[in-house]
Amino acid sequence: MVVAKAGMDHSLALVRAYTGLEAVYAGFEGAARALEAVRAAPICVDNCGRCCEINTPYCWDIEASYIISHLLSEGKLAWALDACQSWLLDRDGGLTLYGPRADTVSIEGRTRVIAEARIAARRPCPFLNSEKRCAIHEVRPLVCRAYGVTRLPSQSDCLAPLGRGENLSRRAHHDGNGLKEAVAEYLRQLRPDQRAGYFLPTAILRQASQTRFALLQDRFATGKMVAMAVSPAAIWQDQLNEQWGRT
Repeated sequence: MVVAKAGMDHSLALVRAYTGLEAVYAGFEGAARALEAVRAAPICVDNCGRCCEINTPYCWDIEASYIISHLLSEGKLAWALDACQSWLLDRDGGLTLYGPRADTVSIEGRTRVIAEARIAARRPCPFLNSEKRCAIHEVRPLVCRAYGVTRLPSQSDCLAPLGRGENLSRRAHHDGNGLKEAVAEYLRQLRPDQRAGYFLPTAILRQASQTRFALLQDRFATGKMVAMAVSPAAIWQDQLNEQWGRT
């Protein structure tokens, strides 16, 4: 009975975490629609996928769990795990550290691993399909939802049309008012492990298939496996501007 109650409590906590995540996502969806109305132009172009071709996002572990649940209900989890594994096994140019035993503790070692993680981040996302669409668009991570909404798209990489009053050096975005508070409050309610950040394919494979991940991890680039905080700069333009101003 104690075991059953513990399992029930865990399930209820997970449902609450998913419900809160959906509320945060809905807030960003509303902000996106409001921004499109002000700009009189769409945020994204159909069948473009440019941002996904040059970036694999980080996500929180709770987001990976949410995506896994969705994929399982759609009967697509096996395909997704294979896609994640292929991304992790891809021997990208510039990556030299492999396996979990690389030095991630010393300043020098961690600096090297983070540098290689940045290289890995520029690889195509494994969920970009052949039609240049996101295969998990309905449940995509928050950093993807923020792009073009609370974070300005890259002027050189984004093919979305300019909106009303915009030019290449001046584009509209949502200031994050209300959204920042909602995200901060949601994160405060999560367990530390649920807030852990990993590359999206890493987070999904290590959660959904621990055995496969353990068997193959010596062949994965260390930079692709390292846990890193999902930076606020990846979501909010003002914080990104502040970060750029310090570099």
